[in-house]
Amino acid sequence: AYGIVTQADMWRKKEEFEAWLNEVKNVASEGLSNFELKKHWVDFMEDYNTATMPNDKYYDLNAWEIAQVAAKNAALRAAA
Repeated sequence: AYGIVTQADMWRKKEEFEAWLNEVKNVASEGLSNFELKKHWVDFMEDYNTATMPNDKYYDLNAWEIAQVAAKNAALRAAA
């Protein structure tokens, strides 16, 4: 239920792609050639489109961050 990404979505999903590249592949995006970035993007697309990402944050980083803040706030309220 995450949708499908294509080559055209590479810049729209830049934050998720860079987080995945850094955290899953242990590769810094800085210094990579366009060819290398596109090669990694193909792997990202496959994981995204088959819903096999290791964490939901790689589908929508902003929504994941908002949920993390909400969960922390709820835990703080419960502890008070």
